[in-house]
Amino acid sequence: MKKSLAMIICLIILSISAVFPQNLPSVDKTKTDAVNQVANEWTADDIVMSEQASSVQISPDYGWIVWVKSVPNKEKDKNISNLILSSLKEKKEIQLTRGTDGVSDPK
Repeated sequence: MKKSLAMIICLIILSISAVFPQNLPSVDKTKTDAVNQVANEWTADDIVMSEQASSVQISPDYGWIVWVKSVPNKEKDKNISNLILSSLKEKKEIQLTRGTDGVSDPK
């Protein structure tokens, strides 16, 4: 039960961080509401080019998760997937694989 709950929490956190980028441009407060709304809307390209998290596995001691991070490559018109190891106890993330060959499932 603890493992299922921890996995669900991790998936939610990873999904939120992938969907809401941290470096959003600031919007001038003097603009009208209509202009602000248009400036904050996502385009289809924003969604297609967003990073994705998948295949989350939790360590037996609940201290680490390994997951697949997929980042779109516009030039090659495909996603590049790499394994990421993240600590659940401290703010630490280690990229385990690199390159243009994708990975799909940490085991």
